[in-house]
Amino acid sequence: MSKWTTLEASVASNHHLYGIKGTASFFKVFSVLIPFIGLISGVGKLPDIMKIREVLPIDYFLLMPYAIFFVWAGYNSNLLQKHDVTFLRSFFISLAACPIISVSVQLIWILNQPTPLNAEEIAIGAMGTILAWTLWTLIWAPYFLYSKRINVTLLHRVKAQA
Repeated sequence: MSKWTTLEASVASNHHLYGIKGTASFFKVFSVLIPFIGLISGVGKLPDIMKIREVLPIDYFLLMPYAIFFVWAGYNSNLLQKHDVTFLRSFFISLAACPIISVSVQLIWILNQPTPLNAEEIAIGAMGTILAWTLWTLIWAPYFLYSKRINVTLLHRVKAQA
């Protein structure tokens, strides 16, 4: 027996759990705010680099992941607001792709530095990125998989009665 019962869209839209409220609204704001703050923070670090050496074109490359995450999060937030089921696919793809993008950009930047960098600092940076994305995934993936509100709103289904 299935754990879920599928509803017609019109029935689901009248369900008391239908809509993007509470935790999902918090996610929409938070998921866009974090990469925006990262982007602003990255731009703010450029003067610190200028104190050490001239800013190289590759230094701007470090801003790319934040720009990608900001646009992608905005896209996902828009899909969620529209109650579009493709939000789930886009969100889970972002959970897989974004850590790869982050670490890849860091490694490309490191390989293009005029002076060698400390291997320990490189490892700490990469592990910090992976840990941050792991925590983000552990927080949000279960919510979007098991939330009754998300299931009613996006997938038009409710838990089957026993």
